[in-house]
Amino acid sequence: MNVFAFQIKTVPDLDAGRKFWNLGDLGDKEAGAVMHSKRRQETNSISNSLRQHFQKVVSISAIYRVDESIKIWSLGEGNLPEIDSAEGRLLREFYGYIEAHGPALISWNGAVFDLPVLHYRALINKVSAPNYWNSESRYVNMEENCCQEDTTAMHTDLMNQLGGSKDAPYSPLSEVASLLGFPNTLDMNSRKMFEVYLTGGTEIIRKKNEVDVLKLWFVYLNYQSMAGQIDINIEMERTRDCLASSNQPHASELLALWSAMALF
Repeated sequence: MNVFAFQIKTVPDLDAGRKFWNLGDLGDKEAGAVMHSKRRQETNSISNSLRQHFQKVVSISAIYRVDESIKIWSLGEGNLPEIDSAEGRLLREFYGYIEAHGPALISWNGAVFDLPVLHYRALINKVSAPNYWNSESRYVNMEENCCQEDTTAMHTDLMNQLGGSKDAPYSPLSEVASLLGFPNTLDMNSRKMFEVYLTGGTEIIRKKNEVDVLKLWFVYLNYQSMAGQIDINIEMERTRDCLASSNQPHASELLALWSAMALF
C-alpha cells in the first residue's frame, strides 16, 4: 500500500479579489463578503463558493500509508508562524511528497474541488512538479482516473467512487463517516472558516482539517474492507497506534475520536 489521503481548507484570496474587482481599501471581512456576493450573482444565488482560482489554500492535512508505516499530519506544521504566508510552502510540500514517493491519491470530492484548487494555486505560486505533470505520468488524466477500483490508480475520488460516477451528487463526508460510526463533530462552513482565519485561528483550522482527513481515512478503510482489500481490524489498530505514539499537535484529541469507534 502506498496511498496519500488528503484534505484541504481554503479562504478567499483577498489580494486577488481586490485586484480583480477593484475593491481598493476595503477591510478583509468586507472584501471577502463582496467576493462571495459577486459569486452569488454569477450563479443566480445557487452558490457563493468561489471559483477555484480565487480560493487560497490555508491548510493541507494528510495521512500517508506506505508498507507497514502510517503518518498523520498537517503539511507545513511548525515551520511558519502565520498560515497566510505559507501557501507556497504548503503547495511545495504537497507536490514534493508526490514527486518523491509517487503515492495513489485519496480524496473526497477531490476531482471537482481539491485538485483543481491545488493546480491553480500551484500555477499562481509557481510551484514546479515535473513528474506530476509529465505527459506520460499517471497523474495527468484526472477526469479519467478519478473513479477507480484499483488502488494503484493515480487518484481515487472516494465520493465519486461510491456514488458510481464522476457526476455523482455531492454527499457530505461528515454524514457518511457518521453513518459508519465516526463520532459527530462540529462542522465549519466556509463563512465560519473565513471568520476564524481573520482572527488568526490557524490552529483551529488545522485541527478541523486533521479531523476531516481522519474521517476520510475511516471511510476509505471501510471501502477497502468492503472490496476485500484489507483486514480493517489491523488497519484500525495501526492507525490507533500511530496516533498514540505521535507527538504532533492535536494527536491526543484525534486519538480520542478514533478510540471512540468500536473496532470491527
